[in-house]
Amino acid sequence: MKKEKTPRSKQRLWRGLTSVTASLLALSVAASPIVESYRTNIDSLLGTSSTKVVSDDEDSSELYSYVSDYSSTTELVQAIADLGEEMSEEGTVLLKNENNALPLTEEETQKISLLGFSSYYPVMGGDMGSSLTENEGTDADTVDFVEALTAKGFTINSDLQALYNSLESTFVTEVESWGSTITYTHITAPSTDGVFTSKEPSQETMAAADADWQSSMDEYNVMIITITRSSGENRSYLPGEDGVDSSQDLNQTDPLGLSDDERDLIAAATGREPGPSPMRT
Repeated sequence: MKKEKTPRSKQRLWRGLTSVTASLLALSVAASPIVESYRTNIDSLLGTSSTKVVSDDEDSSELYSYVSDYSSTTELVQAIADLGEEMSEEGTVLLKNENNALPLTEEETQKISLLGFSSYYPVMGGDMGSSLTENEGTDADTVDFVEALTAKGFTINSDLQALYNSLESTFVTEVESWGSTITYTHITAPSTDGVFTSKEPSQETMAAADADWQSSMDEYNVMIITITRSSGENRSYLPGEDGVDSSQDLNQTDPLGLSDDERDLIAAATGREPGPSPMRT
């Protein structure tokens, strides 16, 4: 008796289904670890629960040995903020107190001029490896330097803040990472084979943005200058002049040293006339 052959159309159908099934299986196996790592986020978005605790004990209060010291997330976040403030107070070092300028009176501390673009565009996490995830719309909103000072009752020089905000586009850096381009609006560390490039605006650039910016400091005459260097995984600073972008001609002999623009900023804050540094050759 002759055995009937399966029609070619059915063969193609089964082959197609087999290929699709195999592909779905491979995709599931590959995606499972990724989905598991984002399980909490997925549950939050879908309103689902991936885990469930089942116990035969009638009294479940003894299942957990750890009891939180805080009654709410808000209370926990406040405790973290208080701890951060305490660590900052204990970890800050005063290197010099020339002419006994400190401590300031309460009246003096209420009008602050923040100098340096990093005062307004701070480095709040690594460029790679330990990147910053900003919290918005939660009890744990990310707070920058300006917001932190404002929350403590300090009044910030709004003219200076507007000046730096108007120059925001000049503080942008594009970093190539894992085949994609990431944009940062703060100072960034160079790659291991790159050089440091300064983003601090010159006195001429600041004057072009606001010709009267220095006179605004007559009233807001307590100066805080922020000078920043970033860091990140696979990013470092090559020591000496070889680690500095020579095309900027800022008389900077080391990436971690000051540039002429940064020295001029300090001079402006102390009432001295900016000018060529004695280090310039």
